[in-house]
Amino acid sequence: MSTFQRKNKKIIWFLKLAIGLLLVYFLYRNIYQQQQIIEVLNSASLKYIVFSFLLMFLNIFFQFIKWRYILHTYYQDIPNTLVIKSLLFGITLGFITPGNLGELGRALYFKKYDRMIITGLNIV
Repeated sequence: MSTFQRKNKKIIWFLKLAIGLLLVYFLYRNIYQQQQIIEVLNSASLKYIVFSFLLMFLNIFFQFIKWRYILHTYYQDIPNTLVIKSLLFGITLGFITPGNLGELGRALYFKKYDRMIITGLNIV
C-alpha cells in the first residue's frame, strides 16, 4: 500500500470520526434539552452501569460467534477480524436506521466476497 493510500485512509477515518461526533452532538442538543446528561449519569447506580456494559460486551461476543458460524458455512477463509468489523459496522448502521434495517449492511463490508450471498446469510 502506498503512502498516498495510507494518508487517504487516515483522512477518511478522521472524517468519519468527525461526522460521528457531530451526529452525537446534534442528537444530544435536540434530545436532552430538559436534563443534563451529567445529572442523569450521577443519579444512576454505578453497579447497574457496569453490569449493563458487561452484558453489552457479552451480547456482542455471542453475536460474533453466531455471525462467524453463519459465514463459515459458506466461506471458510473469512478471517475473524473481518467478521468482527462487519458485525460492528452492521450494529452501527442498525442503530441509526429504523427497524435495524442497517444490519443488512454487514455485507457492504466484504469486498472480496459475493455480497448478495452474505446478505442472504445475514437474513438467516
